[in-house]
Amino acid sequence: MDTKKLVSPEFHVSIGNYELEEGMSVECTASQEPQAGWCQITLDDEYEGLLDIKDGEDAVVELGYDGDFDTLLEGSILKAGDSWKELLIRDGMLKLEALYITTTFVDCRPQDIIKYMLGLAGVTEYSLDDSRYGKKDIFVVDGKNGVEVLKEINIFWGLQKKFYFRGKRFYWGAKEPQSEVYVLEEDETLLSLEKRGQMWEAETLGIPWLHPGQEVEIKHPDYEGTAEIYKISVKCDERGFTRMRIYFQEEDGC
Repeated sequence: MDTKKLVSPEFHVSIGNYELEEGMSVECTASQEPQAGWCQITLDDEYEGLLDIKDGEDAVVELGYDGDFDTLLEGSILKAGDSWKELLIRDGMLKLEALYITTTFVDCRPQDIIKYMLGLAGVTEYSLDDSRYGKKDIFVVDGKNGVEVLKEINIFWGLQKKFYFRGKRFYWGAKEPQSEVYVLEEDETLLSLEKRGQMWEAETLGIPWLHPGQEVEIKHPDYEGTAEIYKISVKCDERGFTRMRIYFQEEDGC
């Protein structure tokens, strides 16, 4: 991999029929934490009067270079107010937040409830933990949104399953297949590493192919070993360079 190209990869934003590659600043966060997948776009003045972007339009944010792009976030526009300059993109979790359910499930497992809920929300792509958890005689949902129901399932069954979107696909207690482990090494792709509470924060070059839930190998005097990415934040700095921050918890033996 040519690390020089990673210094300034490009953003590519698709919103409805519009394709944007310049004249904007972009900040994105993708996470295994629910309701934490978002992207803030600020348009330059040159776009005034040229774009007609509506609330709820499909949007995709990609990062890459030389035509080799990977998806950072896929979701829809959430407009607040009349500003044409400021655009907020939320990932698929927005569909689950907007879905309110009042129903009673009988003789059910967690996956039964989740599949029903995803169907109502129009989410057709998903990967769920396939463990056979014990059936419950009854599970009552009274006016809760989809995210609240997912949290309630964890409590009711005594689980700690993470759930999030990667692109259009919803993950519950499952991970996206990973063919190789990317190495972050000091003085190469790893710019700095700091411990912040229970999390490590690694500042890196803009690496388009890293996503929450993936494992990376860290080579640094303060941390040597593998880590699972919990959250990623990426944006352009004031010099136009793209910087990425990766957050992970310390694993045993590191």
